[in-house]
Amino acid sequence: MTDARLRQVYAYQFDSKHRPKRYAPGPGGLDWATDSTSSLSIF
Repeated sequence: MTDARLRQVYAYQFDSKHRPKRYAPGPGGLDWATDSTSSLSIF
């Protein structure tokens, strides 16, 4: 892995980790249309 790519990975890890006063960023939403667990069928 190149140094530039490794710096990208570390920067992403640093930016996306949990912190005491804020949550880590999420995926932006849930895709219920492709959920294979059928979690909505219990309601």
